[in-house]
Amino acid sequence: YSFRHLELEGDVVLDLKEDAEALFKQLHASRRKNIRHGIRSGVEVFQAKTLEDAEAFYRVHTGWHQTKRKKIKTPQIPWEVFSQRFRQSGNFAFLLARYSGKVIAGITLRFFPGGLVEFSNHSSLDEFLHLKPNEVLQWKCVEWACQQGFRRCSFGGAHTFHRRFGGTVVPIIRYRLDRTLLRRYDRY
Repeated sequence: YSFRHLELEGDVVLDLKEDAEALFKQLHASRRKNIRHGIRSGVEVFQAKTLEDAEAFYRVHTGWHQTKRKKIKTPQIPWEVFSQRFRQSGNFAFLLARYSGKVIAGITLRFFPGGLVEFSNHSSLDEFLHLKPNEVLQWKCVEWACQQGFRRCSFGGAHTFHRRFGGTVVPIIRYRLDRTLLRRYDRY
């Protein structure tokens, strides 16, 4: 039918039929160890409730984009988009990790109530990575999703970091059809 077909590696998707305790036992041993280490070290996770919380997460996001540790391929999200997502509490949630009162990492979750919750944006500050805030934060997001009654949790990627949370890699297949005059965008 003239559609262009692109098959991507996919995302790790975790089935949330079991409770959080059973899911924790299924995690890779090093993942469980890092989560416990982060919690013992004082990393706390909370849901952003105020615009000030969202602003603290945005500062982490901009700092993460300026890291020299790795190349960030995704564009930085403008504050207008970030704050709009925060205000759409019916299908977006921000979970933040803090240490000694400072926000050091955060995740934006997008979701369909009772269905799928998906990690859509994750940022953290390099100088706090030794505390394992990313592992703690992602695990607390899984716990939150279980408490909220979601059926599945998508980690938004299939990197080794995501795979060690368990779940199944679900492939992503994209179809595209250029219906512009003379196929201006997709030339064959």
